[in-house]
Amino acid sequence: MTQNNTKSNSIRLGSRTSLIAVVFAVLMATSMAAMPIAAAGFDDPAQTAQPEMQDGQFEDDALAAIGDEALSADGGESLESMSSGDELDAETAESLNVDAEDSVESDGVVYSASGDETVKALDAETGEEIWESTAHSDTVGSVAPSPDEDTVYSGSYDDTVKALDAETGEEIWESTAHSDSVESVAPSPDGDIVYSGGSDNTVKALDSETGDEIWESTANSGVVYSVASSPDGDIVYSTGSDNTVKALDADDGEEIWEVDLSSNVMSVAPSPDGEIVYSDSTDDTVIALDAETGDEIWESTTHSGSLRSVAPSPDGDIVYSGSFEGTVKALDADGGEEIWESTAHSDTVQSVAPSSDGDVVYSGSDDDMVKALDAGDGEEIWESDAHSGSVESVATTGMFAAGDPTTGVVEDQSGSPVENATVAAQGSNPPNFSEDLIEDLETEAENADELVEELGDLPEEFDEFQDEFETGDHLVDADDWADDIDATYPLVHEEDDWGVGTTTLVQSSVDDPQMQIDSGETVVISLWDPAEDGWVENQVDGSFPGAATEGDVEIRQIDPFGDPLDTETHSTQPEYETTGANPISTNEHHAVKTQLSTGIYQAYPEDHPERAYTFTVGEPTDLVDNFADDLRDEAGDLTERSQTLQNLRDEDFIVTERTSTNEDGEFEIDIPEGTEHAQLQAYQADSEIIDTLEDIREDEFDEDDPPGIEDIELSDLRDYQSDFDYNGSFHLPAESRSVDPGDQNVTVQTYGTTDLPFGDMDRYDSIEEFLEEQRLDDRVSDIQDEYDEEFAEMDEARLEATYQMHVPIVETVPNAEDNYLNESEFDEIQDADDLDRDELETETELMQEATVDLDNIGTPDWDEDHLEIDDGELQVEIPLPAVDHDSVAPEIHWADGSSDSIDEDYYSIESNGLFGEDTLVIEEFPIDADDSAMFDVRVTGGGDDGMLDDRISGQNPAFEGEVPDIRSVDLNTKSPGSSDRVSMTFRPDDDSSFGDISDVQVTNPEGESVNTSTEDDSATFTTDGAGQHRVQATVTDSTGSEFVKTFSIRALEDPRSDPPTIRAETGVGDETFALAGEGLRDAEVATDGGQLEATAVTHEGDTPGSIHLKPQGALEGTTHDIDITVVEGENERSVSSNIETVIHFDSLQAGDDSTVWRGDSGALFGDPLDFDGSTRYGEMIDRSDDDDEKYVLRSYTEGDGSVSFDIDEDPGRISSWEHRIALSLPSLTFPFSPLSVAGGAVPVVFGAGWFVYRRHGFAG
Repeated sequence: MTQNNTKSNSIRLGSRTSLIAVVFAVLMATSMAAMPIAAAGFDDPAQTAQPEMQDGQFEDDALAAIGDEALSADGGESLESMSSGDELDAETAESLNVDAEDSVESDGVVYSASGDETVKALDAETGEEIWESTAHSDTVGSVAPSPDEDTVYSGSYDDTVKALDAETGEEIWESTAHSDSVESVAPSPDGDIVYSGGSDNTVKALDSETGDEIWESTANSGVVYSVASSPDGDIVYSTGSDNTVKALDADDGEEIWEVDLSSNVMSVAPSPDGEIVYSDSTDDTVIALDAETGDEIWESTTHSGSLRSVAPSPDGDIVYSGSFEGTVKALDADGGEEIWESTAHSDTVQSVAPSSDGDVVYSGSDDDMVKALDAGDGEEIWESDAHSGSVESVATTGMFAAGDPTTGVVEDQSGSPVENATVAAQGSNPPNFSEDLIEDLETEAENADELVEELGDLPEEFDEFQDEFETGDHLVDADDWADDIDATYPLVHEEDDWGVGTTTLVQSSVDDPQMQIDSGETVVISLWDPAEDGWVENQVDGSFPGAATEGDVEIRQIDPFGDPLDTETHSTQPEYETTGANPISTNEHHAVKTQLSTGIYQAYPEDHPERAYTFTVGEPTDLVDNFADDLRDEAGDLTERSQTLQNLRDEDFIVTERTSTNEDGEFEIDIPEGTEHAQLQAYQADSEIIDTLEDIREDEFDEDDPPGIEDIELSDLRDYQSDFDYNGSFHLPAESRSVDPGDQNVTVQTYGTTDLPFGDMDRYDSIEEFLEEQRLDDRVSDIQDEYDEEFAEMDEARLEATYQMHVPIVETVPNAEDNYLNESEFDEIQDADDLDRDELETETELMQEATVDLDNIGTPDWDEDHLEIDDGELQVEIPLPAVDHDSVAPEIHWADGSSDSIDEDYYSIESNGLFGEDTLVIEEFPIDADDSAMFDVRVTGGGDDGMLDDRISGQNPAFEGEVPDIRSVDLNTKSPGSSDRVSMTFRPDDDSSFGDISDVQVTNPEGESVNTSTEDDSATFTTDGAGQHRVQATVTDSTGSEFVKTFSIRALEDPRSDPPTIRAETGVGDETFALAGEGLRDAEVATDGGQLEATAVTHEGDTPGSIHLKPQGALEGTTHDIDITVVEGENERSVSSNIETVIHFDSLQAGDDSTVWRGDSGALFGDPLDFDGSTRYGEMIDRSDDDDEKYVLRSYTEGDGSVSFDIDEDPGRISSWEHRIALSLPSLTFPFSPLSVAGGAVPVVFGAGWFVYRRHGFAG
């Protein structure tokens, strides 16, 4: 459905539609582990479809888009709540660094320290003793495990801090840094430091590996009772007998802030998100302080005795406290109100610590007991009497993430960092789906079965319309229909019903309208105004009451119950013409032509659904049967999904985390340990969108916690573009990156664009499809130049000669002159003398562009004609094809980037009779000793069959050095945006006499210089506008001689991320090199006549799924053997994988009559590829249009990463016949195989010089 459309998803959340929404919402929920941005409705870009109904069945995205709302509307939980959970959500796991795997296992450990001078390890499930340490010689006042749970730290009144082995309790090291009792120990989140506080009034930072002191703080003026690290590790908090809570810098112990309280402060603990610091005091209070400033947030006085310990729950919702009165209390973290109280202990509670899953609270008391309490109500679960003295401290495992947060950088397709981007991570972890949701799914499954029983033949709307207006054979009585409406009314036809063309005045040209359109047929919807009567004017307007008129038509798709599924608005267009009574005039008739999928539809004038014309596309009974089958399937799916959710509740839950990048595109994101299959994606929009969306969504957020960049979802960006007509830029996910918690230096790619996909039904189905279309349509010849030097660099005489060389070609070759004049400001070709300098540059450029896509004339085969240099004079004879002699113009192109015309005094054309070949003879052209080391003789000309453009390469005999060979130029991107950084690394061949890169010059699409930075063998520049950027690199050999390598890069409006790609380029002297990019480590292209070998070197262990080759710049002649090999690592080992192989051709001489083989040619050994469809060996795709040729070969490598292809652009009859037979009978063998000889590059030595002959099989 196209044509200037607007669209609305007109979906009622009634019982039926809600049910279907639930079906697909659950489908989405149970696959969210692989969907990094499920809440945004944006999963794998390559698989997201437009919201339509196909074949009587919803497409996934249409229902996924309403699934969340449907669940909420029916009283169930939304997908968002499913992903966050009621007890332990992803945000909590992030901020608390909870070890999610331990949180659901029962084999954790509780460590306890006691006045009996021991440290004990207890089984967290039973309280049974695992081991005991007697390393200390006095009361052990504090115990804490390391984040990796390998070590247990303890502090004692014997003035020492000890590190114990967590498995055995054996001592690892001892620190005597304190001069008095050690009251508290706490490790840093990264595990590198152990902080301790003591009765010597100091806080110390100790090296966790050795116990050596790192720094000491004397900020406290009394005993330091408690120390704790902030979740991010930047701050150390301390409390003491000086009645203060202090925040110290974790780097050096310097005081950041201080809070004075009214009594001794016994304990301190930060909230999981690090925003609040909780402390308790001997004045019977628990206090919540702002972690940044120390300002009081709330105070709780629920205890009646002095406090000894405080600790928040893993989700941050509850604060647990233990007191002198022997109680443990659970307080609301928002205000300090009491939730429950436990009196399980009979004496002072010295310490409390929650389990990592938040289900249990452990406590230690002066009654010598360790107890496990239910976190929900404080009821005792078990008690341990393992100690014979007061229990001073308890601590649990799993309260830290095992390792650092996941870090990385977000880049666009050009490799530039993306600031202020949202990074979203999603994976599976312990679940928290409610039983109510699972029960709701089971109920909805039952409802689906009931709906099947309710389902009639077709909706009432269809039956009523049919009963009133159908005349039989699915036709509609238009007269009755028009009389019933008495206003503008719609009619529906198939395209063949409009038999426009007759001139008979009384004969109708439009058949009766239809109620049933065959599947696949074009639907024609017209509007008729009964007030207009054009019967005598033409054949169409007399067909039905009134006349066809213009207007907007709404097309609504409905389900068999009559509920709307989707609505689109179309504007009528002039589709038909009649002459009527006056044959010299015409009448336009408007209608909507569209293709509709199988289904039930209503068409009506915009905003007038009461005039709906109801019809079907496809057989009505089949539609209902299909819908019933779908409902049955959905009922089964609902039952299966409810069971899946039940399993997930027992095993996994979905974790979603978001953060944002800094100005350098860098990010940190805490993914809970134990999260499996975590996927990272990133997206970004500018501040205009963020500000507006914050205003729109402010009601969804707490006024004290407004939305930030990390709260913006991808669906918000799509809504914004649609609702506010936004024309700015976005960065969309270009990939979904799988990571493990704690992975470092991850690169997440985005695609920068000014348009979002999925805006309406007319857009591409996915961003990947859009990018793939761009890639497949790229043409190398569009950015290749005939000359290594810019026209602006040529002197006046050389530029004029270049212009004059192109004129006869443009005048001679068919279509060339039209191509040129279509772009030129002149109406006819001008004499060079009549053009000023700027005009000469412009017109020469346009003539060059006009010849790019001309047919190419191949040079006749030659055996003995050759090039030689004798006594400094060039001699060469070149056979010519059928070209206009006046258009032939030889040039010499030097390796230093310059070029010269060869004057007519040095060449002539010799005719060899009626049936012989003409020959271009160049004689006595001077080659001086100080001329460049290498050169090409270029011969151009034109004829009725196209353009001749061939070169012969030679070496100056005065040059005694070795030509430096550039193997490849590695680019960070070959598809940058209009203002993106491009970096290049020039890699010489191992055996080359390469000196250095002496200069790199880059020009923008306007021919202006671009600033370029060159260092050693690398260069960088920033693109300056969309279009061709020309790179000219000057390379020296070991003697200082200069050689120029020229190539171009096309900058796009928006940068693009591409698969690993090799582009072949050939410079003066037949020097071939590779442009490698998009993640390849290196590449190489080698040619020998019609043989081209391309090697792609990937990074170790990073085998790509696809490799692209653009061989255009190095192909010769019309027959090509192309070998591709993919290897990996520094040692270039063979890969063990079948890799998709994509080869791009800008032209093929015989077009889709060319023969293409995978492997050797010939039915006996080769695998044929076809233009008419894919074979099991691959396919050839013709992407040519009216203006440009383009062909794409798709196949795959063998298991070792290698593959070869044989392409013949001009096959003979036998070769073509053999290829056709092989396509139809691939196993057929032949008793013979035709032999062919490919023209090629054959080195021939003559005296002091050498040359290579090259025939170019492609234009441009």
